Amino acid sequence: MGDMFEDMLSVIHGVLAVEATFDDLTDPINVIDKTAGVELQPGEGAKFQTILPACVVQGVDLTAAGLTPAELVNKFITFNGKRWKIINHKSRPTPEGEDSGEFYLFLRKPV
Repeated sequence: MGDMFEDMLSVIHGVLAVEATFDDLTDPINVIDKTAGVELQPGEGAKFQTILPACVVQGVDLTAAGLTPAELVNKFITFNGKRWKIINHKSRPTPEGEDSGEFYLFLRKPV
């Protein structure tokens, strides 16, 4: 399959992504705005879902920027004119692996 899934995600992100900046990092990164909320099932056996604001970033973009999702937790990100605090992350791997997929960065509007 090679980079088929990575290529497909690159097309989607090329159309939907916006530029985002971090307070303490110099290089911007592209994200898809999901601040209206995404459904999240907390864990196996959970019988409820919650909706959290998020943004979606491609694993290859994080790798290219030398970042990991874990180190972005508690950092601030700005996109579409709004500043958010990253409170958690979740992987959405492809069959080719986690780095070829996407990561949800869950957000909280700073007070």
